[in-house]
Amino acid sequence: MKPRAQARSVRHFDDERSQAEKSSSGCLVSERARHLEVVALLCLVAVAQTWPLVRHLGTALPGTGPGDNVNFVWNLWWMRHVGWNSSSFFHTDYLLWPFGASLVLHTHTILNGLAAATILNRLSVVEAQNVLVLASVFLNAMSAYALAYDVTRNRAGSVMAATIFGGAPYFAAHLEGHFNLMVGWVIPVWLLFARRAANGRRMRDAVLAGAALALVAYADYYYLIFSIAAAACLLIITHGRVRLVCERRPSRKVLSVIVWLLAALFALLIGWIHFSGGTTLRVGGLGVSLLGTFNPRIALWATMIAAVLLRWRFSLRADRVEASLGRADARLVLAAGAVFCAAAIPLVAPAARIIGSGDYVGPATYFRSASPGIDVVALVEGNPRHPLVGRYVRQFADRLHIDPIEGVGWLGIVPVVLAWFGWRRWPATAERRAWGWLFGVFLVWALGPFLTVWGWNTALVLPQTALRYLPIVSNARVPGRAMVMVYLSLAILSAMGLATRSSRSRWPAWTLIVLTIVDYAGAPIPLWSIDVPSVYQALRARGDQGVLLELPMGIRDGFGSRGSMDPGSPLFQTIHQHPVVGGFVARIPERVTTAYLDDSLFGPLLRASEPSTQAVALPAPGAFHDDLRAKGIRYVILRRSAAPTSMTRLVEEALGPSLLARDAERDLFEVR
Repeated sequence: MKPRAQARSVRHFDDERSQAEKSSSGCLVSERARHLEVVALLCLVAVAQTWPLVRHLGTALPGTGPGDNVNFVWNLWWMRHVGWNSSSFFHTDYLLWPFGASLVLHTHTILNGLAAATILNRLSVVEAQNVLVLASVFLNAMSAYALAYDVTRNRAGSVMAATIFGGAPYFAAHLEGHFNLMVGWVIPVWLLFARRAANGRRMRDAVLAGAALALVAYADYYYLIFSIAAAACLLIITHGRVRLVCERRPSRKVLSVIVWLLAALFALLIGWIHFSGGTTLRVGGLGVSLLGTFNPRIALWATMIAAVLLRWRFSLRADRVEASLGRADARLVLAAGAVFCAAAIPLVAPAARIIGSGDYVGPATYFRSASPGIDVVALVEGNPRHPLVGRYVRQFADRLHIDPIEGVGWLGIVPVVLAWFGWRRWPATAERRAWGWLFGVFLVWALGPFLTVWGWNTALVLPQTALRYLPIVSNARVPGRAMVMVYLSLAILSAMGLATRSSRSRWPAWTLIVLTIVDYAGAPIPLWSIDVPSVYQALRARGDQGVLLELPMGIRDGFGSRGSMDPGSPLFQTIHQHPVVGGFVARIPERVTTAYLDDSLFGPLLRASEPSTQAVALPAPGAFHDDLRAKGIRYVILRRSAAPTSMTRLVEEALGPSLLARDAERDLFEVR
């Protein structure tokens, strides 16, 4: 940027900031009125983005059918069932009977549960869930607006930030069932107070930052990991003045030639395997497989990177921070950390017990097979949920095997252009550098363990590969969810870019905002109309707390499933309110799965419930009935359309005279 133009930009920024910070009462009233106008606008946009949800609050859920969406309805019901102030929330005997389940590592959405059990307790759990979805969409936009306004003091730029973050395709994708990830507003709130504490060095802001981070912990595990990583980046970049330095090394011609020859050799090997199919070499008693190109491609990338590092030296350098500032930052960090630890004790204490008991469950870590990240093409392919072009974008993504939910990465045209202007023109160098680094760091995180382009794994190892081996961070196993931080950084940078515009006319700014709203449009959203089978209403009318066994039987967590679980079972449990055998918990300890499989009753039932299983020997009718009584099971529901013939015959012979209710698909029996 030319010095004269940059001076105009700085003057314009200072003028707007001084106007926003005037202390006269008339100016404050006017400013508050403008903020209220934005609140009303964002409310309308939230309703439009989730349309027609507002018309079906009690009769439908976002999504194409029962799945993860009903699990979050169960979470709200469980909070109401045990009481919002009960310490028993993190353990339930209503799932995985008779072993019980820990909810510490479960996607428990305790923050939403507290709201459902208190201010929304007069609504049904379905109505409460839908109201919370609407509130989350609104708060996502509102929190981004507050953060952007704190950074820019520019209303149009802040509305643009609210439009980008609140309407991000990331949230539109997860709206179909991952309601825990809809609570993205906790991240801008945390960064708002963390930023104020870092810039103003006030203890009050540090305390609020610690409380906000605890709020993140109660919202979602992924967002806690991302928030801590983002705060660390901002602290290092803003106050350490970190910069990347590239220097030319002295020439090492012989070594460079050797490395490039190795690269050429690996390239030839890749070509030979691709066209010939490869072979397996025998070296002594050891077999060396050359049937795939993945390992040679990794070797090729490694040699090319080595060649670059022989020529150039890359290093991160940070200016020394004054000792007084370092001590002030340390006091603020300690204060925020103390508040966070105190507020998060109800969550941290049971988590520590889980780790100590050996029931901590993490994802299996393999170098080659892991959750993929965002395909680079997804960043530019278009909005997959757009009402006009979304169908064609999804068809294109399907051909590239891009995940329609976890692989969404469309950034938009206007936001990217504005973010570029914000990166180049914003007068506060430290601020724009911080948000630019956040954008880059989390974009690389979202790309996953290996760079994927056009559906092809290039075998280029990315930093997320190392993150998969960190014990706590590894449980945030889906790298594409880091896009939430990419969209937030994009929103703030775009707000900076729009804030540097000329203030002579408002229409250009609002035109860009409207274009972004149209670009990010995702309504109408898919809704699943809830239909509760009558047998569950009949079971509710029994008025006791007898244990229920649903057949076919299934157990499921975030890593896989055994047997066959009715996808609507968590929602149906909120109706009949009885403990159930099996069920869904985000993390099931291996000992529970083993106990089910080794049990004389549950093991055969679970194996026979597998959709593709061969014939499994089931107990005799008399033994089956006696085992049910011995396990304390009072009711059995048979889903006839999914049960194998042998299981149907067993239940009818053992419990036929005790049939209580029947509908088009299910039978309800009592174990007398």
